[in-house]
Amino acid sequence: MNSQEKPKYKKLSIRSRRVILAFCGVFVNVLLSFFMYKMGFPMFLDSVGTISVAAITGFLFPSICTAVATSVICSLFYESYIYLSFFNAFIAIVSVAFIRKNSFKNIGRTLLYVLGVAVFSSLATSIAQFVIYGQQVPSIIAQNVRSFSSTASIP
Repeated sequence: MNSQEKPKYKKLSIRSRRVILAFCGVFVNVLLSFFMYKMGFPMFLDSVGTISVAAITGFLFPSICTAVATSVICSLFYESYIYLSFFNAFIAIVSVAFIRKNSFKNIGRTLLYVLGVAVFSSLATSIAQFVIYGQQVPSIIAQNVRSFSSTASIP
């Protein structure tokens, strides 16, 4: 091959790759969130794509864009989702900080991180929804609170 010949394809720039990855993260988040909502599961898996974008890119802006865009799109089928965008953006910030410090090399720290994010996310969103709605908490969270309170004998 002659060194003067031009390649048949052009590589995508790093910026373009990050944008495409952010769109893929939003797609994964919305898809998982929609399935969880339709099946009635109390889990919100809207942070999977955000954490993946943070892990792959290592940059804050694509991760936060993924989190906020997910919240905006998911608010179309679950109206209180827009209020949870702060927590999703916070998860993106914490994920990027974790990536830069630990880089997912230690499996124990990674599992501890995932557990911590899951506990923080579920508690914070439940408290936020309780503050927003008062006693008329959406049915998914209300069912979980009732079952937990009856099992743990806590009013």
